[in-house]
Amino acid sequence: MVKPDKTLDTLSFRFNLAEECAKDVLTAENISKSYGANKILNNVNIEIKKGEKVFLLGENGCGKTTLFNILLDRLPKDSGKVVTGPRVKVAYYDQTQENLNPNNNIFEEISDFLPFLSNTDIRSALAVFLFKNEDVFKEISTLSGGERARVALCKLMLSKANFLLLDEPTNHLDIPSKEALENALSGYNGTLFVISHDRYFINKIADKIYELTPDGEKRFDGNYDYYLAKRDNVIPQEAVAKKEKNNDFKMQKELESNKRKLRTKISRCEEEIATLETEIEEINIKLSAPEVSSDYTLLTELTTTLNEKEEALLTAMENWENFNEELSQLDNADTENGGASPAL
Repeated sequence: MVKPDKTLDTLSFRFNLAEECAKDVLTAENISKSYGANKILNNVNIEIKKGEKVFLLGENGCGKTTLFNILLDRLPKDSGKVVTGPRVKVAYYDQTQENLNPNNNIFEEISDFLPFLSNTDIRSALAVFLFKNEDVFKEISTLSGGERARVALCKLMLSKANFLLLDEPTNHLDIPSKEALENALSGYNGTLFVISHDRYFINKIADKIYELTPDGEKRFDGNYDYYLAKRDNVIPQEAVAKKEKNNDFKMQKELESNKRKLRTKISRCEEEIATLETEIEEINIKLSAPEVSSDYTLLTELTTTLNEKEEALLTAMENWENFNEELSQLDNADTENGGASPAL
């Protein structure tokens, strides 16, 4: 199959700074937090310097988001101290998107966030995140998870903050959007503190990792590969093996399920592409007929339909490529895990 000579809009953006900040961006000392008898954080110490790309890891429920809310002064701590450096401007990406007003449409959300922006500037910013024409008036409450994530990323870009706190920023994003975010953060000159479970994303961006533990935190000065190597040196191998054995079957079943879904999507795309190609060929035959060239109304109708079919074909081909790329990544993950499929 040969792609038509057109390209779909793709997400591409950059995070710029309004101003530089001091060398010491954030220091948290002996942060503790409990809910009744349940101790969530226990004497946690975090130090972040200007320009560092720091990730926060830990088991679900260990207090990662709680720590972020304490650092943002949204939640009181039981003990400890948080110091933010001079000229540090913080922006926060909330994985639950609670900072989006469901009563707004997309345009209003950006306008409320930055009232001084002109209508043209707002539309230009939203176009970067693939909201164009009437799409900018979609209600926040009706948006998909991916669309809400793109609105939140647009606000993050417009903030021009020099310190970004991101809670699971790759959730809800498709592969092209994830890649655009990775590229934007890789080129970001400010400071990052990120919660994520996306190993590839962490490995590509991180230069320092903190892992929350029941006793506080552990610091690893490197990316995810470095973290794994150091962590495996301090965790008994029998404990690692037991955990992997418990998770192996579940992960493999989920992997096979995702692969089946992608193959179904690919098959449907191929059927759609074949149908559209046939329809386009039929329209082109009609357009070449002498009686059509002299009939302006029919010529206009056929040309409009042809353009619509070509756009639909382009979209179907792009989806086909994306689904195949996702399937290839899952196949590679399956190969790296030994390729053992469960009995289904």
